[in-house]
Formats: sequence, structure tokens, C-alpha cells
Amino acid sequence: MGAVTDGMDITEYMENGRQEYLLMRYKAADNLSDEKYREMFHDLRSEGILVNERYDDEEWVLRGNNGRKFYVKFDMDRGAAWNNRLKHFALIKLDVEKADVHSTSVNVKRIMKELPVTDYLNADMIPTYRERIGKYDRSRRMYLPALGEFLEFIGGKDAEAYADVIRGVPQVYSSKSRELPCYESILLFDYIINDFIQRTNMEEKARYYPVLIWWKISSVIPLRPCEVYQLPKDCIYEKSGKYYIHIERVKNKYKRKQYSTPVIKDFEIREDIFCLIRDYIDYINKILDADEAGYLFSIRILKETAGIRPKDEDVERITHVTMQTIYNHFKKEVIEQEYGYHMVPLGQKKDGNDIEEVKMGDVRHLAIINLMMMGYNPLYIMELAGHRKLNTQMGYYNHVDTFATAKSHMLKEMIKRTGNNLDFKDYDSGDFVIQKKLLGASYYGLPLVYDGKGRCRSRDFPYECVCTECIFCPHFIPDRNLSKEYYDALKEENEKDMEALRMELKLLMQDYTDNKKFEEMGKKIGVSLNKKILINAYRHLWEERE
Repeated sequence: MGAVTDGMDITEYMENGRQEYLLMRYKAADNLSDEKYREMFHDLRSEGILVNERYDDEEWVLRGNNGRKFYVKFDMDRGAAWNNRLKHFALIKLDVEKADVHSTSVNVKRIMKELPVTDYLNADMIPTYRERIGKYDRSRRMYLPALGEFLEFIGGKDAEAYADVIRGVPQVYSSKSRELPCYESILLFDYIINDFIQRTNMEEKARYYPVLIWWKISSVIPLRPCEVYQLPKDCIYEKSGKYYIHIERVKNKYKRKQYSTPVIKDFEIREDIFCLIRDYIDYINKILDADEAGYLFSIRILKETAGIRPKDEDVERITHVTMQTIYNHFKKEVIEQEYGYHMVPLGQKKDGNDIEEVKMGDVRHLAIINLMMMGYNPLYIMELAGHRKLNTQMGYYNHVDTFATAKSHMLKEMIKRTGNNLDFKDYDSGDFVIQKKLLGASYYGLPLVYDGKGRCRSRDFPYECVCTECIFCPHFIPDRNLSKEYYDALKEENEKDMEALRMELKLLMQDYTDNKKFEEMGKKIGVSLNKKILINAYRHLWEERE
């Protein structure tokens, strides 16, 4: 095991006004002079990141770029030496590594809670500590990476010994896939949002506008909630008859040159989303002068429209806490009281009146899944999502399968209601073939397909045939006597195709250069997923009829 006295890993990002950059990777140890640390303190204070006047204050007040304040009290009971070490650690993270203010404050607090458990690195406590942290639950194990980094920073024999113990505990960097609401709940939630927008006036909408715009944007563009919170008021524009929104990405801000592709910041949006945001901008301009509100979701505006009273008076824009408050009001006052639905936790939906709760962070994942199901280029999805690695998308495939299954049940019910006179445009499938308008006609007046599996609604049969199996064609109406074996064989073939496509995608991921192959792969995956939906829908219909 290597010594930790070399320090903790640091990646320093430097840039200037000409967009030149420099990434420096090195070890940072607690070996700077007191004068240097105090200089860092005053630099951070001049940047507005630290609010305090004095380095020696027991409590530091950190301010995020949204104005939100975070409080860290350096009051370890072992004296000034430990408190100074923690201050040094925080200064290196904030001033050199440009770490996020919130995460820095959280990690310092975690270190302060975990150090006493070691009796401040008492070597005699190591066996006891090893046994204790082995029993930590997932939440408490999240404290260990912060402590381990701090130990690397301060160095020394005892710090090395405890760092070695921490390395032996499985960390929680790779979490299991996010659990998402069922697809029926998502569609119902979307219906309520759209209906509320259509039927209410501006004054009624204004109270919940951050929620409405968050949903409309994030359900089609995979954004993190904080990227929506910091939208400037002038975020939308029109160009050559198309509509766009500019969004600053926040993940890995200081490591952006590690991305293999540029992070997209300007997105084309639908006209209805553009108009929704434009109407809100016109509305807030009537409340405040045009230059008074720099952010789309200015706290000054929300005080007027939603009665928001933030804890910190100097916060300029909405924060996650404020957004959650508005969202909770929307769920209670609109979804439950106005529409009569009942919000329930995940997995507790019992009937059609229940909606599984859609959390703020879910919507980004839903947008990524929908893009995958619609056959978009995986590289393009990576760019939209701001992912650093294409491999990140592989974790979404479990959700894709789940959502495809849910869509197949919905399609089955739609086929039953429409008697096969189904318009797939309403179904919103990503496969360009099955989006064609279905032709209505009497079943028995239609020609039989060549193998007798059903009938065809095409007016140009058989010259319009483009599918290898009629079941995948929008003009096909299956015969009710088709066997279970037929559907099972199609299902098995589809599963093999999907597995082969996943393996092919993994091979492609080793070389990011061939964009055309990735584009073809995205289309193949989208078509296969839509085939899966159709197969399962007809298969479930057969099972119900038997």
C-alpha cells in the first residue's frame, strides 16, 4: 500500500478570456504556510464564495453561485490544530480545485462527524474502527470517501493506517439504477401538467410556473434540475423559423475538456414550449423592470407570484429547496385537490386514481430513456445529457426494457378500444414506420397477407411491403387465430436481436470516431424496441382472448 503523505489528488482547471485552458493534475498536501492559506481565504472572499471577514472565525459562511449560503462550524473538541487542518482542506478544495460549495460544506461536516469515531486517528482504535465501518449502512458509508481524501491531504503514519482501512470498505460510487415511477403515472402526470397549462389563466399558472416549465423542458431535454433553476431570463430565441433555448451545463464545469465531445448548450425546442416561456417572460416584465430580474426564476418574482420567502434574503434565483416547496404545493393543490388524484410512493399504486410520485431528478432519466426508445444516436444522447462517458447510458437499459413493457400494455388497451383502427401518431412511437397513419376499412374487405396470418389495410398491397414480418407493419391486422407459438417465436427472436445490438454497441464504445455507425446503431435499437412493444401488445391480446 503506497504512502498517503504525497497528498490527495487534485485536478486544477485554468482558463482565460480567449478560451484557452490548462488542466493540471498533481498531489496536494497540507504543507503550505499559514500565510498562503490566509491568502486563499481572502481570494475566496473577494470572489464572494466566502462571506466572513476573518479567517479565524469559528463559523464560515460559504455562498454558492445562486446566492444560497452554507454554514460550516469548525468546533472540533480537540483544539485549533484539527480545526485548522479542516480549514486548509476546505480552502484547497474551493480555491484550487474549484469544487462545488455545497459538496465541500457537506464533506467537511462528514469528516468532522467521522473523526471522533477514530478517536482522532488513535492507532489503538484501528481494529475497532475496521469492525465498526464494516457494519455501516449505505448512507453512513458515504462519509468514508470524504474522510479518506482528508487523510491523504494531512498525511502521516496514523492517517495512512486509517486510509488503508477505509480502502478496504466497498464504496458507494456506483449506485444501483434509479427507481422510476410506472409509465402510467408518468403519462397521467404529463396530462395534468398540459391540461392545467391549457385551461388556466396567467395569474393561476404564475404560482407554479417553475414546475410547469421544468417539466416541459426536462421531459424532452435531459437536464439536471439545477440547470433549469439557473436559466437566465433571456434564455430563449428564434432563428430561421425555429425555436431555441440556451442552457448552461453545470456538471464537471472545471473538467469539461475531459469530455470526448462538446457539451451542447443550445437546444431546439417546440413552439409550444417557446410560447410558454415567452408568455412567462412577458408577464414578469410587467411586474419588474426588464433589467431587474436577471434569472427566469428570480426570487423577487416568486415572492410576488408564489409567496416565496427564502431564508437568505440575498439569494437571487430559485434554489432546490424553494423549487421543492413550489412542487409540493403543486402536488397538493393541483394534482390532489383540483384533479382528485392521490400521490403515492413508488410501488404503492393500487388503482387508476393513484399516481406514483415523480421526483425532480426522475425527469432527466425519463428524457434519456425516451431518446433511446426513439432511436437517437447514442453519441447525441450523451452530448444532450452531458455525460462524460458513453458507458453511462448502458445503465439505462434496464429502465428501457421496463418502459417498453409498460408501453406494450398501453398499446394493447388502445388496440382494444379502437378495434385495430389505431393511429400510431397518438401512441408516440419512435419507429418511423409505425408512425404512419393507419387506413381504416372493413376487415373482411381487406386482402389476406401471403401467409394467411391476417389482412392488410394498404391500398397498394403487396407493393408497399417494407417489413420482414407483417406484424411490424402499420397496415397489418392480425388474425385472431394466430398461435401463441408465433408470438413467442417473434419475442425470442427480438430478444436475441436486442442482446446482439447491446453487444455491438459495447464494441462500438471502444472507438468514438465513427459517428455514422453510432447513428445506425441508435436507429436499430429504436426499431427493435418498438418491435418489442408491438409483439408484447399483440401477445397480451391473444392471452386475454384465450
